[in-house]
Amino acid sequence: MKCVQCGKRKATVFLAHLNHVCLNCAVHLIEKRIRKYVRMNRLIQRNDIIWTTDALAEKITKGIVQDMPVKWLKRKEKVENILGMTKKVKECIKKNRIQKIIIPWTADDEAAAFLKRALENSPRKEMDRRIVPLLVRVTDQEAAILSKYHKAAFSPNKGNEEIKSMLDRMEERYPETKFSLLKSAEKIRELGL
Repeated sequence: MKCVQCGKRKATVFLAHLNHVCLNCAVHLIEKRIRKYVRMNRLIQRNDIIWTTDALAEKITKGIVQDMPVKWLKRKEKVENILGMTKKVKECIKKNRIQKIIIPWTADDEAAAFLKRALENSPRKEMDRRIVPLLVRVTDQEAAILSKYHKAAFSPNKGNEEIKSMLDRMEERYPETKFSLLKSAEKIRELGL
């Protein structure tokens, strides 16, 4: 079967919301969505000091930033530690004057966190304004495709495993479920609830 995007190469990737596409077209569409998210929300600006926590986030961020003058700090850290702003993370931010922290937080993570808050009736915790969830417009499956293409390691976050597996089962039957939950979470955040 040919790729439905370019019509030239063999379709090797199937995603319910993208259909049958070749690897190059899939990567192009996914990265385009990430770039638009970064651009529309003005997440990275000139002269920012950026901390990337994993190889995939670093490769994608470098592709977005290109020639923009920014400074880099490459240091592995668990997403839980960054979201919890542990003492070690705060010291690193202060010492290096970090302005943006790029984390591999995907649509799966955001949807699972939203559902967990809704099911447990727990209050919403705001992310620190310096934290940039770069992959929030991308599912774990799409992040794995990017990882394969860029030859950069990516491992999905381990939190909320039960909810994530439930979301995966729902996604099989109702494609776009994760993106719908993501939009709902954003609307609720805009309303301040």
